[in-house]
Amino acid sequence: MMIAPCQILVAGELMADVELVETLLRADFDDIGITNSLDRAAAEFDERRPAVLILAFNTLEKAQAYYLGLFRRSAIIHTHAHSCLLLCNRNELQRVYQLCRKNHFDNYVLFWPMADEPCRLRMEVHNALKQVARTETGIPAARALMQNVRHVASLERRLQEDLAAGGRHVDAVAKAAERAREEVAIAIEGFSRSLEDGDKPGSVEIRDPTGFRREVDRLKKDGLGHAIGAVTAAAQPFTAWKQSLNNDIEAHAASTQSLEALTESARPQILLVDDDPFQHRLLRKLLKDCDLDLQFATSAIDAFARLRRQRPQLILMDFGLPDMDGIETTVRLKSIERLASIPIVMITGHSEKDVVMKSLDAGARDFLVKPLSRSVLVEKLAHYLGEIGIA
Repeated sequence: MMIAPCQILVAGELMADVELVETLLRADFDDIGITNSLDRAAAEFDERRPAVLILAFNTLEKAQAYYLGLFRRSAIIHTHAHSCLLLCNRNELQRVYQLCRKNHFDNYVLFWPMADEPCRLRMEVHNALKQVARTETGIPAARALMQNVRHVASLERRLQEDLAAGGRHVDAVAKAAERAREEVAIAIEGFSRSLEDGDKPGSVEIRDPTGFRREVDRLKKDGLGHAIGAVTAAAQPFTAWKQSLNNDIEAHAASTQSLEALTESARPQILLVDDDPFQHRLLRKLLKDCDLDLQFATSAIDAFARLRRQRPQLILMDFGLPDMDGIETTVRLKSIERLASIPIVMITGHSEKDVVMKSLDAGARDFLVKPLSRSVLVEKLAHYLGEIGIA
């Protein structure tokens, strides 16, 4: 049985806790769904497609297990815009704060053992809905925007080249028509002179040389001139349209060139998925002289949250992550159409053949072994960034 979508979904282990949260939210919100069905968690999330997911579990471990289960089994959670709000108790505040900083969850509210701040809960749900609405406005990714700007600039240049070529063809037609007029006039003049001089006896007898000359001149001036003039006049609308279009292109050329220059200065983005802060610092040090935008995620869930907002040109994936391992995370990423084409380079602490083969089978394009070598790292980055058209 299909369940209707909802704006807010409250999930927990105990129905009494879930219903309490629902009651507190009813003061501001109507479209609320509730569930304590752990077995159907992923299917229910996919059916309800909530903008805000509230985890009303009485321990952090249960909330983490529930949310991680969604990432492992849900078909849409990796791409569906949503915000995850965790209800926690005072003893867990420090850990919850750190997890939210690492993007495991989007926000938290101190709720247990007593919900003494219902207004705070409702306010955070309002904020979460606003954040999701901003995400859904469809602001294009930086790479897509760069590609569009380059495409427009390329089209403008191609159009200008085509217009210039068309103008040259029109000019050539006009010159050819004028040459044809002159050559035909010369031919008519020569033929008429032959008749007048009697070079073609028996063909035509000219009894009125003056009238004949007048008719020949009229033919050259009016008949031939009119025909050639019609050819030239037919090209005039194109010439006028070409000039008008050129003026329009030139009016926007400066802004297009500025945007194109800006896109040329945009740096390729690389996402490192690794829970070790030392590896983050090491990567920054190794690549400090490279013109790259380095982003970091500390877990698979953190990586998926970042990938919903931005699409990097390359992912460096640590084999050992705290929630899903690098292979499982790679498999999930490759199953998402929007993310499947991003090259993934697996980072491992060892180079055993089975680990390498599992990584490649999962969809990784290459692998690096710790400790990272700067020369090998830079070589692989240059290869994959160049492969997708970024120098």
